[in-house]
Amino acid sequence: MSEVNIRNLSEINDHNLINDANKICDGIESNLNKESLNMCEDLFDNGKIFYLNPTEELRMGDFVKEGASTATVLGSGDFAIDSIYHGVKNVICFDINKYQYFPASLKLRALQHMSYEDYCNFFSDSRYDTKLFDEKIYEELKKSSNKNDILYTFMDVVIKRFNEAKNGIKNDIMMDPFYSFVHNASLNDEDKSSPLRKFAEELDECFEDKTSELFLSYVFSGFGVGYVPPEVINLLHGLETIKTKNSYLENIDSFNKARERIKDSKIDFVNCDVSKLGSILKNNGYIDNSFKGFQSIYLSNIPEYINGEYFVTDVVDKLMDILEDDGIIAYCCQGVTKDDLNAGKSGVLDIVNDSNNYIADYNPLNRIRLINNVYGYELLKKSGFDVSLDESSSLSVDNGYRDNDTFVYVKKR
Repeated sequence: MSEVNIRNLSEINDHNLINDANKICDGIESNLNKESLNMCEDLFDNGKIFYLNPTEELRMGDFVKEGASTATVLGSGDFAIDSIYHGVKNVICFDINKYQYFPASLKLRALQHMSYEDYCNFFSDSRYDTKLFDEKIYEELKKSSNKNDILYTFMDVVIKRFNEAKNGIKNDIMMDPFYSFVHNASLNDEDKSSPLRKFAEELDECFEDKTSELFLSYVFSGFGVGYVPPEVINLLHGLETIKTKNSYLENIDSFNKARERIKDSKIDFVNCDVSKLGSILKNNGYIDNSFKGFQSIYLSNIPEYINGEYFVTDVVDKLMDILEDDGIIAYCCQGVTKDDLNAGKSGVLDIVNDSNNYIADYNPLNRIRLINNVYGYELLKKSGFDVSLDESSSLSVDNGYRDNDTFVYVKKR
């Protein structure tokens, strides 16, 4: 069977594709971020954000149905792949950032041609065996799949720039006085079993196999020396985390099942704001009199960035028109508990001033996200929607501890 690709319903102009890829990569050297290559202040609408992995634990199996059609945020592509793993046949993906088409397409291509371990390593950033965007694995993928398309035109730039940044970290560490001190001291240590000697040998091994630059940077950050990209310190996703976080990656059998089911699926992508999804699909003829609606629509954490009133009237109300009668809209409130949501708008100030709360830090964006989550949920209930909650412990670690995520499920009135 021929290769399954993401069919792009919104034309991506390849005229300036290389320049666009370089634009996305311009911040790598100063901010090597594992969730996005360049998280910027104005976020999603300017194409400078590039998600490689989902920011929440996938829960697609909780609400998608086998043989059904679903709509989901494209993001890194994992929502679509996981939906297909759980039996969905047709997936419409939407994203306000057209450049998410590239990491998502790369994952779909890799799913069909990479081995399980190569796939997990290539898209993971395990601190102990970092092969994130490994050039050798990437070149093997290009050889085994259709490379005559815009995907590799774009990704060639990203892979090259990313590895240049990793090599920069390595060179900075090797030039660091602390590294020289450790190695000079270890050479004078005749006890081969000494902790210092073992530490020096581990550093050498990291440099020799060229797999652990991020781990080295993390190690040196603990001593307060060396070059440390700001986001490296947190190291949110390790190899085992990415396998647990994505249900289709739990083991080689689930990976192979996803690979097999992809063959009989169809994935389409629409570059648009979620509020315009329905009208665009209708104008393109995707939705006609025979269309009964999506069984499920997944919004990821989009509601965190939308004012509560707008979320209910311009997003949920409009999406209900393309949802089947017993369908469900789902989204994730990251770092927010059921109690937080049920506190209501009046309780937001108590939450953000609680020093034990995940959201109570000095980042004003986090506080806005909490307010949007709480108020949006309150308005959904007041508007008469059938709303239920599912709270789970997040696999991500933030501020030094694990937080809770709450998934919200919305049905028609």
